[in-house]
Amino acid sequence: MLPAAEVYPSSKNQIFIAGGNIHGGDGSYLIKLTGSISSPYNISATQFNYDFKANSDGLGGISAIGTTPLNTNKIYAATEDGEFFYSSNAGASWSKSIFTGPFPSYYYGSAVYASKLTANLVYYGGSGYSNPAVYKSTDGGVTFTQMINGLPQTFVSDLIANADETLLFAATDAGPYVYAVADTTWYPFSGGIAPLSIRYTSVDYNSLTNIVRFSTYGRGIWDFRITAQPLFSYEEKKK
Repeated sequence: MLPAAEVYPSSKNQIFIAGGNIHGGDGSYLIKLTGSISSPYNISATQFNYDFKANSDGLGGISAIGTTPLNTNKIYAATEDGEFFYSSNAGASWSKSIFTGPFPSYYYGSAVYASKLTANLVYYGGSGYSNPAVYKSTDGGVTFTQMINGLPQTFVSDLIANADETLLFAATDAGPYVYAVADTTWYPFSGGIAPLSIRYTSVDYNSLTNIVRFSTYGRGIWDFRITAQPLFSYEEKKK
């Protein structure tokens, strides 16, 4: 498992990471790291009380974390056995999603993208060999629907959206993919140039340059510049 980390949206010197247990012993806890902003420079760790491993039948720890600047009290977390959790009070308490995916041993959640524009919209991705690899929730993680059009059976390592969230990008074991919200369909995104048949491990979007940056396992980093945007935004499509 690659370690999960997410920026704390209300502070530039704090991030959430997936534990372990900083006090020793078993368990999987959400940990907040805070970096000092003046000398002496150091990092302090604060562990939340909720044990995700114990509350996911003991099958797995935290594998992905999501936050949104729309609501700094909202935190999302996925676990290795495919279960999904959400908190509405900055991690003081947690609820488990009514997730209708496959039996946990066949699903591994690895990516959470919480919308920065639409409240309670969150995307969830992971292993998709015996089930869909990406799901969407419009009620803050309570329930999810499948996003299967055009996406092959594959593993999704990371998800990110463009600035107006008309496009969702996925780093997968089948190559780079893009989801057009306007027609609810996934499309290959290699451009006939980027390597295929290798694992794409992460994806990032630079809103200043309109560049999507994918990293791969052993084949370098690939940039794609977006020169045209879809005709309809997510909000326009809903109308």
